Amino acid sequence: MIEVIVSEDGMTAELFVCPEPEEELNKQVIIDTLKLEGVQAGIDEEAITNLLEKKLFNRNVQVASGKPPVDGQDGYYVYFFDVNAGDGLPRIREDGSVDYSKVIANVSAGELLAEYHPETYGTFGYNVFARALAPVRGKAQRVLRCKHVRRDENLYFAELDGHASVEPNAIIVNNVLDIRGDANYNVGNIKFNGDIHVHGNITGGVTVRAEGSVIVDGVIEDAKVYADLDIIVSRGIHGQGTRKDGVQMEEGNTMVDAKRDLRIKFIDHAFARTDGDIYMDYAIGSVIEAEGKVTAKGRKGIIVGGSTYALLGVEANRLGNDVELFTEINAGYSKKLNAQTLSCRQKAKDLEDELLEMTEIVKVKEYRAKIQELRAQVQVLENEAWMKQIAPVIVHSEICHNVKIMFGETPAPDMNGISQVEIRKINGNVLCKPVGTYSKALLYREPLEIEDKPIHVKIKVLVIDDDVHFLRTMHQLLEKQYQVAVAPSGKVARKYLETNEADIILLDYIMSEENGVEVLKSFRAWDKVKDVPVVFLTGLDDKKKIKECLSLRPAGYIMKPVEKEKLFAKIHAIVSEGED
Repeated sequence: MIEVIVSEDGMTAELFVCPEPEEELNKQVIIDTLKLEGVQAGIDEEAITNLLEKKLFNRNVQVASGKPPVDGQDGYYVYFFDVNAGDGLPRIREDGSVDYSKVIANVSAGELLAEYHPETYGTFGYNVFARALAPVRGKAQRVLRCKHVRRDENLYFAELDGHASVEPNAIIVNNVLDIRGDANYNVGNIKFNGDIHVHGNITGGVTVRAEGSVIVDGVIEDAKVYADLDIIVSRGIHGQGTRKDGVQMEEGNTMVDAKRDLRIKFIDHAFARTDGDIYMDYAIGSVIEAEGKVTAKGRKGIIVGGSTYALLGVEANRLGNDVELFTEINAGYSKKLNAQTLSCRQKAKDLEDELLEMTEIVKVKEYRAKIQELRAQVQVLENEAWMKQIAPVIVHSEICHNVKIMFGETPAPDMNGISQVEIRKINGNVLCKPVGTYSKALLYREPLEIEDKPIHVKIKVLVIDDDVHFLRTMHQLLEKQYQVAVAPSGKVARKYLETNEADIILLDYIMSEENGVEVLKSFRAWDKVKDVPVVFLTGLDDKKKIKECLSLRPAGYIMKPVEKEKLFAKIHAIVSEGED
């Protein structure tokens, strides 16, 4: 007896064989029996052979099986940028460290952003009765909406440089990165290849860099902002200070640096640099450097304290304030241009020194060509500086006391109380005329004229001491009568004297880096300052060391604590002697 048992779903067929005596039982008989019962597909002949050989009787043995259908796969997108950018979650770097900074999916024009893999139909199956079983087709995904993205069949490409993001059923590239709120330590540092618009403040020690412009609706405080185009700040920037004890500090905690223009309401004890112009209402105690023009106009229009360098000139309503905070203005002068010139000169000098010891003719020619090229660059830079020397300082209201106006290395006389004035340097002469009449001054090349005010050039005093409290005291003591500069070490003093002059130097002996004797010896070996009178101003009471100081024949030796009358008398005597 042969019984065929088929499963309810028709996917398997089993045999139950109980052979009768003298019943003929072979493979073909079994197959024919299966077909008589309708089993047409998926017959396993090996299983039948095994049943017969091993006499697997009186039990169910599977001898046929169908093939289930394979359903189709749903369509899906593969993205080639970080779709989770800006989610605020930290990223694990390859070295295992954690990156807590904000992630921005920067993309370039033409870059492949995404690819759509269409849904599939699947594969048909069958059961043991040879009936076809249809698969379930995969679901298609919606075609993505595009903004600044080009679709090419199933591929999506960026149409411009910017940052990419995915929204429901959309892929977007913007060349403006919108920060909705503050950019602070929670957001982290930002670097973007387009414009950045911060709708709040930039704070928390972050650094923001944009290949476009940076627009800030609030303030910048305790942060650094760099832009390849403009920086526009609706309010202003706050810093921790740019000058301390009369010594200019290095870059502080807050600074902005634009390759084009800077437009800002105020700059308060911060650093601002631009290759273009600066437009603001007021600046307090800040270091400002512009390759263009600095304009302070508005309700206040004031520049108070700090240092302002503008290659194309400075215009303000008022310079300085009533409390006589030292304010430095330098027009027609560019630190950047000056550094480039000095760098080219130094490179040419270094090559000339190497040339003296060179014997190979080929290299000699090569070095001479390079030297000639560098000299030509120096000439171009010097010509550019010369063309900018007539950049004006224009003051519509008042110049207060303790305002130092410079044109490169040429100082203008004290102009305390002067108003409605336009000042320029022409062919070495500093010209001063009422605003709007400068064309006449240019025509006649008249010298500086200030009505009813004698020209008084202040004596330049340089104080060198590593005690910042003493430097502050000396600066306050001397600044009303003298033009004062201070330096906390011999190294800083030498750097200052490279581009500035001093009529007298007050020098301490006990200093951490170099003592006073070592500093004075370095001055005596330097042609520029070897004849500048030096007065030791120190609390040293060691006779041996005092003798060492006096052996260098200083102009004077005054013991601390300093008596004002004695110090002023000494300075007056030394300078008067020099004038004789």
